[in-house]
Amino acid sequence: MIDEAPSYYGMWQEILKKEMSGSYVSVFNFIQFLLDDEDFNRKGAIAQALVDTRAAYRVTDGLLHPVVSDEATATISNASKDMDRLSASGAKSHFRQASVCLTNGDWSGAAHQSVAAVESAARFVCEDEKNTLSDLVKEMAKDGRISHPALREVILKIYGYASDEKGVRHSQGAQSSENVTEREALFLFGLCASTISYLLGAAKAVGPV
Repeated sequence: MIDEAPSYYGMWQEILKKEMSGSYVSVFNFIQFLLDDEDFNRKGAIAQALVDTRAAYRVTDGLLHPVVSDEATATISNASKDMDRLSASGAKSHFRQASVCLTNGDWSGAAHQSVAAVESAARFVCEDEKNTLSDLVKEMAKDGRISHPALREVILKIYGYASDEKGVRHSQGAQSSENVTEREALFLFGLCASTISYLLGAAKAVGPV
């Protein structure tokens, strides 16, 4: 007699048992995998469980990221919504990857992807896929989309940091993470989230791009 196929519930229990008994990184990678699945309908439960257990991570618009502060979480959420609303898919892809790098402890990778998200947002606004962030910021400052010289300098210094810090501009993954601390990676992630919203605000101000 042919044995009955295992039930969906039983298979799911086995998957959970295997994945949730792994390393810290593998557990959070599995959680992000579930969050990325459009058909998974328990995302809200995962987000609430992280809050209830006072975990060091939160879910914001489908992104699993370390907790910094309520203000930083709101900033990340706003940036994510801005990218979705304007269909800035390139910036969103880099931003999501930065979140994954933070979860994996790849600090230089997180810094690299955070700055890449800003550069992608600038390219989206300027409709320019070739120039660097430095050139794009100067262009936006010249035509008034970046309204104050101090703001231009802040964004240029983000680019300067990524260019100067070994292993960030062209990240080599975990091998170069010792060049960037966790504190720096978290700070840059939040700062880049604010910068993305600011740059995309220029797109909203001038209309569709």
